[in-house]
Amino acid sequence: MIITARKSMFNLKETVWRYHRLIAILTAVIIVNIFELVLLYYKYDIFTGGFLQPFSYKSISERFIFVFLSLLFDLSLCGILASFWFYISNKFKKK
Repeated sequence: MIITARKSMFNLKETVWRYHRLIAILTAVIIVNIFELVLLYYKYDIFTGGFLQPFSYKSISERFIFVFLSLLFDLSLCGILASFWFYISNKFKKK
């Protein structure tokens, strides 16, 4: 039991190390998106529709599509910037 737990823990560490760049990008995108959605909600009432609000996403499908597209665009922008950043860091052998 202890041996298998140690093996699985070693596999987890190995997997995390192998994909540490992807995990870093996903974590940054998720945190940024949470802050963006909270700010949009409090400033523009985009999910509830406030007084004289021309655009609002009231149905679940509209909200899901909005959040999905926001994640997709943020992930593409951060992915492009991160790939450039990681290329430069590999070129200068910085970890």
